[in-house]
Amino acid sequence: MWTGAEGGDRTHTQKSEKRYWDPYIHSEEGSRTYEGAYGPDLYLQFVTDFISTCKDEPFFVYFPMALTHGPLVPTPNETDVKGEDCHAAMVRYSDSLLGKLIKHLENEGVREKTIVIWTTDNGSSGSISNTLNGRKVKGRKGKTNEVCVNTPFIVNCPGVVPAGVATEALSDLTDMLPTFADFAGAAPDPKYTYDGVSIKDVLLGKADKSERSYVLALGGGTAIRTDKGVENAYYFRNRVIRDAQYKLHVGSDRKPTKLYDIKADPGEKNDLLKRDRKAFPAVVAKFMAIVDAMPEKDADPRYTPLPAQPWDREEGGVSQIHKIGSPDFVEGSSWRPGKRHKAKK
Repeated sequence: MWTGAEGGDRTHTQKSEKRYWDPYIHSEEGSRTYEGAYGPDLYLQFVTDFISTCKDEPFFVYFPMALTHGPLVPTPNETDVKGEDCHAAMVRYSDSLLGKLIKHLENEGVREKTIVIWTTDNGSSGSISNTLNGRKVKGRKGKTNEVCVNTPFIVNCPGVVPAGVATEALSDLTDMLPTFADFAGAAPDPKYTYDGVSIKDVLLGKADKSERSYVLALGGGTAIRTDKGVENAYYFRNRVIRDAQYKLHVGSDRKPTKLYDIKADPGEKNDLLKRDRKAFPAVVAKFMAIVDAMPEKDADPRYTPLPAQPWDREEGGVSQIHKIGSPDFVEGSSWRPGKRHKAKK
């Protein structure tokens, strides 16, 4: 586990706050800095060792390789790159690590019975641009347009998952837990409520559509630390709801703000509501019925603070939650303890 986030692991004095070169990592052997090592290489080694140990029984691996993410730095394969060229080099190194993982599955004789899912949690930062099908795509991390919330999702298992098939079945990452349980022949604990559904039949090529009628993604800011504990910066975060064709943006006031035909307009350039606020009433009504069924206030993160420790320190004071519409409230802003936000002009 990499422990360098938000100022490093303050329980240790010999640390590095780097996630790539010279990473400070926690493992079963303890926490230390691996001088001269490249973090993702160490993570891959842990994964391959685990697979070798568990290859004769069912196993599950969650592998966040820390690529590709800032800070942008050279990789072991391309040590001389600089600036944004590091991003492309890191993407190529991600491919290289995946290739090594697949090769290890082959060597251990479990390639044909291991389902590999390759995906990510969000799009690139705004400083990164690329092209898709001849269309320029600019990164928009933290936003709710498609280049942020619609990410690559590739599934592979020779002889099990049909090769070369693209599907438009609706799905999001909340579907992963029930899907994995379905593959394992298990049922999720009934005492909990799950947002996702199993897409096992879609992955196996037995169904063209999932059980979903819509998918959802949240915008807004992150959680903040207040005198009351950890709370949402937004009482009701702005969000997007979409089906196979249309996508509705909903503001923190629970009102529709924009509507796009995603099939015809994947770049979200033509706001159908801006052209005619009264157009597409059935589409808007369908999505708003989903919004109306949602709680008035988003739940705060579940957080149990640890006892006070000698290394604890206050950084910038304690922020307070501001009401929507106040001078301090900024839609889509990133909140930090002690940071005062001004309204946009």
